[in-house]
Amino acid sequence: MSHLISKLLLAMWMIPVGVFVYLFTFIFLESFRSPLGFRMSEDKAMLLSGALAWAFVAVYWYWLWARSVRWTKGRSAGTLAVTFASIAAAGLVYLAMMPINYDVAAFMASIAAPIAWVAGTILVWRDRPIERTARMEDSAGVLVCPTCGYNLTGLSESRCPECGSKFTLNELLARQPARENAEIER
Repeated sequence: MSHLISKLLLAMWMIPVGVFVYLFTFIFLESFRSPLGFRMSEDKAMLLSGALAWAFVAVYWYWLWARSVRWTKGRSAGTLAVTFASIAAAGLVYLAMMPINYDVAAFMASIAAPIAWVAGTILVWRDRPIERTARMEDSAGVLVCPTCGYNLTGLSESRCPECGSKFTLNELLARQPARENAEIER
């Protein structure tokens, strides 16, 4: 399995695990009583559970994709702006829905922040056209056999004529000297 596909599968796991974090935290906060007999209200428990689930989603998403992003000052500033904007979006959702029902408002606000943050980071972290062009130019170089270094440019089969090594196209591209640790995209 390629590195990119495994990251996509891990990204899909973020949703059910984030829901688990939310539900576990909510159930804990709902059932917890302080030594003084204080019990948290349901809407506050939803908001706190949502904040913890959002923090989990943010850390998980960043951990998963941070090495794939070409970090610039603009992307770092954009990520910070998306963080504040997602918190503000959650606050606006809460304020807009509060007159209808506190519990629904708290729940909707708690899921608005992580959704807004992930969507925003997707937009901020994607390659710009000039970066994509530069990446394509870097990858248009010579293909060499990972075993013996023989120039394989122009060959139509997946076997080195010099040493006889066999490989798939993804294995060949991933093991090029200029592409060590690079992700192969289609």
